[in-house]
Amino acid sequence: MTPARRLTLLATLCHVRQTEITDSLVDLFIQLVLKINTRAERKVDKELNAELKKIRG
Repeated sequence: MTPARRLTLLATLCHVRQTEITDSLVDLFIQLVLKINTRAERKVDKELNAELKKIRG
């Protein structure tokens, strides 16, 4: 295999691998944000329910 062909294949492999890693990181980030949002919503709901119980009581 010629050096030019070998370098081309290596560059292609690096590009594809970089894309896969970036996609995985973005997926992890999205999951983290969704988890944070879910926890925040639960906390707000819990606080609102506690306030409603105080008002009714």
